[in-house]
Amino acid sequence: MHFKFVDILLTKAIVIYIALRARPTLNLCIEQPAQSWGFKQRCMVALISAFSLTTVLTFMGHFQHDMVKATHLLTNLRPDLFSISFVSFALQE
Repeated sequence: MHFKFVDILLTKAIVIYIALRARPTLNLCIEQPAQSWGFKQRCMVALISAFSLTTVLTFMGHFQHDMVKATHLLTNLRPDLFSISFVSFALQE
């Protein structure tokens, strides 16, 4: 089972790498549960480093998700876009 998880992550990392190389202006935002090791795998660490991606800790409840769980977002967007005050303000509008 562990190998299947790593194979899927490696496939995702390759697809993301190709997409960002082909279109550097692509806005990227990928979610993983906070307890997941997905972004800590070697292929993802290399991807994060290669494209200077940021991991932001947030809660799904801020996005009006039914599950109020901690989650990590991997992104090339400005980290302040995911701040609690910004998200709360945006949802009120």
